[in-house]
Amino acid sequence: MKATRLRSALLMACVLRGMTFAETYALTEAFVASGETLVADDPRTVDKHSSGGVADTASLAAYDRYSTVPGAFVTFVCDERS
Repeated sequence: MKATRLRSALLMACVLRGMTFAETYALTEAFVASGETLVADDPRTVDKHSSGGVADTASLAAYDRYSTVPGAFVTFVCDERS
């Protein structure tokens, strides 16, 4: 329960105060470094995983944008766990 409150507080602070480019970049790098990454030989490979939670808005936008790339194979995976 504490982790949920901390994530909620972080999201609220990001929305209310905003984030600089440097902060956004650092947070993104931390997310990438915190888990496994895929190595794809094909530069057209795109992965945007959604674990449910806040919203699928980013997943829907990414799917819509990258599905128009010629020759790209894009799947949409949403793993909602209640």
